[in-house]
Amino acid sequence: MNARLRLAAGLLCLALGACHTGNNGYVPPAKSPFTVQSAFTTGIAAGANVSGLTGGPDGRIWFSQFQTPFVGAMTTSGTVSQYAVLTNSQTNGIVTGPDGNLWTGGYGGRIYKITTAGATTIYTVPGAHYAGIAVGSDGNLWLGDYGNNKLTRITTAGAYTQFPLPAGVTCTTVASGSDGNLWYACNTQVLKVATTGTVIAQYTAGISTGQSLQYIIAAPDGNLYATEYAASATINDKISKITTTGGITEIGTLPPESYPNQLAVGSDNNVYFQEVNKALLGRITLSSGVVTTGSIALSNGDSGTQSIGSVNGLLYVGGKQTIYAVQY
Repeated sequence: MNARLRLAAGLLCLALGACHTGNNGYVPPAKSPFTVQSAFTTGIAAGANVSGLTGGPDGRIWFSQFQTPFVGAMTTSGTVSQYAVLTNSQTNGIVTGPDGNLWTGGYGGRIYKITTAGATTIYTVPGAHYAGIAVGSDGNLWLGDYGNNKLTRITTAGAYTQFPLPAGVTCTTVASGSDGNLWYACNTQVLKVATTGTVIAQYTAGISTGQSLQYIIAAPDGNLYATEYAASATINDKISKITTTGGITEIGTLPPESYPNQLAVGSDNNVYFQEVNKALLGRITLSSGVVTTGSIALSNGDSGTQSIGSVNGLLYVGGKQTIYAVQY
């Protein structure tokens, strides 16, 4: 399955409510460690599919929207403002840049810079499609271009450079590692990339047959963690731990077609993730390497979620048209 189809699978099954729910013998825990404190939907564009969440420098929760021509910002009390981007932008992932602006990329060859006042600057990269964005140790923004099969670096002034990938490699999401390098999730492998754009190494050992890496994040223990899914009713989805020397260990097993997706570092310094196909969140306890999941109460037609962020001691979790503030 190519990168665009693989990434779209979770988004579409959430949007259409058509995800397969076979559990392959998996039984969720009887008591969940997660509690929905608030569910916010007023002011979010209909059918938005909240595809990325981050805390902004203005104290608001900023979010990308895969299905609408907007980027949103929400106060902790639930007041939502919507800021226009281009039609069919399909923004996916959002970060606060070192310049104090919000940055997101999407489909159709565009990267967006948004001020906290909502003014948008558009940078066009012909043929590019983006699914994630991260700030590198060099102070630039980095993305994986699965449209051109390249890596993209863009400065806060908007000057971009694209770097070639090894043959047959498609990269989507990226994290800045504790070693100062960029780490890319690329289908069935992980790439370590210098901030010069040079691919240092490709790692595949430890990734099970049939798995595709989705999102990757740097954690407080100095390692990186990634979600994997197989898009199969018979193959279990996984969570993997990646050391900065390239050792990959699958530490968590989830039901087939759970679609573990985005990750966030909580205020307790553990890593949390959400599942597209189920009303479940997960915790990776870094001290033990144990992966656990727990249910949350969803509303407004959501059967699963699409994104997760950690802001001010709460997890914010995005659904189709609802953002959930979750205690943990």
